[in-house]
Amino acid sequence: MTLEKQCLVLGGLGVFVGAGVHVAALAGGPRWIEFVGAPSSVVRSAMEGTWLAPAGALGIAALLTVWGVYAFSGAGWIRPLPLLKTVLGGVALIFLLRGLVVIPFLSRANWASPIETFAVAASAFVFVLGAAYAIGFWGVWRSQRANSLLGNGTKLA
Repeated sequence: MTLEKQCLVLGGLGVFVGAGVHVAALAGGPRWIEFVGAPSSVVRSAMEGTWLAPAGALGIAALLTVWGVYAFSGAGWIRPLPLLKTVLGGVALIFLLRGLVVIPFLSRANWASPIETFAVAASAFVFVLGAAYAIGFWGVWRSQRANSLLGNGTKLA
């Protein structure tokens, strides 16, 4: 298996973990939701039992699951999905930016706070996922470009 495909498999597994964390936080209640860095309005929703917390957590978990399936498609584990390059490139960009957003806050982080430490670790994890998706995107893009240059649909890898 190529490096690009390995990155997509690891990226897919990583986003499935992220989806699981969102569901687990929801099951764990307001304290867990706060710990994983949800906005105060979502934490309040969990405390009050309104729809925002479960809808948000389950919506994010569903989106991450779809992105994981796309990673497996790019790795060749399942059939090619529509808009494969677009989705993989978009996910890579979203994750890389989300991972970098924490940098300005690092000098002010309260490292004694488990919540802030988790937020920094989560940002690093998301950045690594973004790099994995970017490497995988590059491999899919190269492979599809080479296939289109052949003009006969022959698979190269």
